[in-house]
Amino acid sequence: MPRPPAAGNAAPSDLAGAKDGDLDVEWTPCTAMDHASTRLYASTVERTDVLGLAPKADLPPTEGNSTVLSLVPGKVYWIGLTCVDDAGQENKSDVLFLGPVVPTGGLNDGVAPPPVVNLSAVDAPDDEGGRLLVSWNQPQDVVTDCAFLTVWLHELGVVDDDATVEDAIEDLSAGLLAMEESKVVTDCAATSTVVSDIGDRPLVDGRTYLVSVTSHDAWLNVDLDFGGSVAVVDAVPFRNLVDSEVPPDRLAGLQAFDHPDDDGSSIDVEFPTSVADDFSHYIVWTFTESIDDVSAYVTDGVPNVDGGFLRLNTQLIDTDGRAIVLPMSEALQPSASSSIDVVPIEAGMTVYAVVTVHDLDGNVHLDGLDVASAMAVDNLADTEAPPRITELSATDRPNDDGRAVLLEFLPSTASDIDAYHIYVGVRSFDAIGGASLGSQPMVIDRDVTLPVVVDRRSDGAALTPGQEVVIAVLAVDSAGNAHTDGLTTTRATPIDNGVSDPGAYLDPILGTTVAWVDNTDILVAWEHTTDASVNAYRIYYAPTSFVDVGDATFAGEVKASNSFRIEASMHTDLINSSGWYIAVTPVDDAFERLSVEPVYLGPLAGGSETVGEEEGTDLATLLTSPNALIAGLVAVAALLALLVLRRGGSRSDEKAYGLQEATWGLEDAPAMDAFGPIPTLAPVQTIGGSAPPPMAAQPATPSVDLYASAQRLSAPRVDMPVQPAPSSAAMNDVLAGLDLGGPAPPTTPANSGVDTSFLDDLL
Repeated sequence: MPRPPAAGNAAPSDLAGAKDGDLDVEWTPCTAMDHASTRLYASTVERTDVLGLAPKADLPPTEGNSTVLSLVPGKVYWIGLTCVDDAGQENKSDVLFLGPVVPTGGLNDGVAPPPVVNLSAVDAPDDEGGRLLVSWNQPQDVVTDCAFLTVWLHELGVVDDDATVEDAIEDLSAGLLAMEESKVVTDCAATSTVVSDIGDRPLVDGRTYLVSVTSHDAWLNVDLDFGGSVAVVDAVPFRNLVDSEVPPDRLAGLQAFDHPDDDGSSIDVEFPTSVADDFSHYIVWTFTESIDDVSAYVTDGVPNVDGGFLRLNTQLIDTDGRAIVLPMSEALQPSASSSIDVVPIEAGMTVYAVVTVHDLDGNVHLDGLDVASAMAVDNLADTEAPPRITELSATDRPNDDGRAVLLEFLPSTASDIDAYHIYVGVRSFDAIGGASLGSQPMVIDRDVTLPVVVDRRSDGAALTPGQEVVIAVLAVDSAGNAHTDGLTTTRATPIDNGVSDPGAYLDPILGTTVAWVDNTDILVAWEHTTDASVNAYRIYYAPTSFVDVGDATFAGEVKASNSFRIEASMHTDLINSSGWYIAVTPVDDAFERLSVEPVYLGPLAGGSETVGEEEGTDLATLLTSPNALIAGLVAVAALLALLVLRRGGSRSDEKAYGLQEATWGLEDAPAMDAFGPIPTLAPVQTIGGSAPPPMAAQPATPSVDLYASAQRLSAPRVDMPVQPAPSSAAMNDVLAGLDLGGPAPPTTPANSGVDTSFLDDLL
């Protein structure tokens, strides 16, 4: 197996044109002679392997040793790197991890968040030892600048007096001792956690540990002045429960499926995560026959066989709590001679799987385990579709506004089932492909939770109260095979029970941000809800503001993620020259919150990205380039009109007035009073809608500089009637002088009747 890169680095991208969420990653080259590629993984939990993760990138040596990963902005990640050889071999347990790191935008202020306060550490109560409960508080303004927290430990050993602890803290402050990372807490709102190791070593009962907690911002700025500005406390773990030896609960809901896109050499084992607070690791077992007791294969909590199992040290696959899916390629085969063989999984083989959960003291249930089975399928040659779904029924969803029905069906027993496609129409059908049915089915994962809430037709339209719908379910395997004809359907009519928003009890989604991506798509991100009943998020958009999702376009749904990309290729009405209102709604097993407060994303201006935080119109939205230009033109027109009126309707022998007029168009009140009233302009008469005949042209007077113009204006001149405001042609001349671009304006006729030489002086 090839070894991973020896070293690397990951940091928020500072490249020109980088977007919020871009992460620069670089690494030393893989050293294997048959090196084929470097694979990059992104995990939202700290771990030592990449089992169960899908790669974010797979780069051959020709693409160099650096890349940019596009991740969710502001989220904490660990980047894992492995090397792959020409045979496709990769050791997913031998990984170079970089992190924690936070892909973010903006500027690095270089200032660390203030230290936490009220730090304390005590022995964790009611446990079997080896754990400390650490708690703290943060000033309210720190949370906004915090990206994650780190718990640090230093082992002192057996300590008899307080003086030893005080001396050790002084040595920490002087740099004579070092702290070791114990745990990273990615939730900055957390105020406590339980730690059980220092580095990779378990805590030892009866030994004293120095404990500290630091706060890091998105640019990894942190105050590490332990014993100085950063508080340090001490604590000792103890065993509180004697002879308890209570193992973690057995896992329920285990499932097994054929592994997609292979030749039948593996299966996938899927299981929920354990909630044990003293969790140590999982072991996934596979057999060629059904076995729910693995005690014969374990000695002192450790497997005594050479294969057919996989150990996973990570309790959670991600911070969203998704089920863990692990591929298995070997199985244990018991024989009549009491020997146990390890055999490779082959196409057509039925494989049985169980999972054991182990705690820090080695306690584990080895019998009475949940068993799941699957048959390995050669997907490369698979053309057989899963059996049709024939057992299904639909009913009105009670206590709602008549915009949904509930669907139940008997899940497929096919091992290679990948998803269910739900088609909904208003006319009878028994096959897919009719234009009236539409081509936008609901896609449900293979581990479906019933009943399914159906609230949209396959043409994208929302269900209408009182209108009957016809529903069919397609079982689709991992090779894309499905029966599209001879379908069994069911019918239901949604009824309006007078409830305007049946999902109003769900808290609205907070922290929604939107931004243009690649100048065409919209990236939407939001904060995860704290409501454990919410199992999905739906995204909507509209060109105008809306308070109900029924007035917006449905963009998509995600289960565990807190970001979504609205792709213009899928939504042709999504154009970047217009602004858009976008909202995210929570969905539980029964209802979706319909009332929303959308955020606004302005149109692209000059290729820059516009990010919306809240609905509403602000000054930045109003001051777009067209609006600013119009406002400027109105101001120029008003100024020109004032100048022409003042020029034609007054005269002065005062040089001061002439200078003011030539420079700013200002009045000199004493001089103006000396000239009497300003002559008024008689109404212009038109005949047959034609313009009045042009007046005699003013003799052109050359101008050189401002003060020369002022001298000229102060000389005696002939009285003339007040002229009307400048024509559009004159405005075009002004715009041309401002060099704003666009087509050249027409030339002003020589006999226009208005002396515009003062415009040159002004401009």
